Order: sequence, then C-alpha cells, then structure tokens
Amino acid sequence: MRVIYKTNCTNPGCGHSWNITVTRDDLSALASKLVCPGCSRGGGQLRSEGRLKATSRTSYYRASLVFPTLDGITGKLKDALATAGRANTR
Repeated sequence: MRVIYKTNCTNPGCGHSWNITVTRDDLSALASKLVCPGCSRGGGQLRSEGRLKATSRTSYYRASLVFPTLDGITGKLKDALATAGRANTR
C-alpha cells in the first residue's frame, strides 16, 4: 500500500504544488523537515488536511508544507533573554 500527499507550499509568494508518494519503507521521512522543490526553503513540516479518496492500493490526502514563523522564533528568543536578565533596553 502507498499513500500520496497532494502537497502545496505555504511560503508567501511560492504556492508550488507537488505529490509526495510514501510507502512503508519511506514512512519515517514524514517526520523529518522537508524542503519545497519550488522555492527551496527548508525546515517545513507536512500538515495533513484530510483524505481525498482511497483505492485498494493507494490513499490520497491533501497536505500543506508549513514553516515556522519568524515572529514566533524572535518572540521566544526575547522571552528567553528577558528571563536570563539580558533584555535589550532600546
């Protein structure tokens, strides 16, 4: 059995669409960070958005490649620095 994810990139300005085919041997690849083949941005996580259809040998899902936001990363850094007593005084 194999699973096909009809995937699109959520990077602003990209929107590239492609299919990711997964078999039992490749299953662990879904847990790793992925790269968009359209814009080459790395560090994305696959987020499933539901099942499209299924046949006896293949299941189809819709998915998005989601990237961490820069605001979330810088907010966490500011919080960590404030906790350590190194907050920027500007």
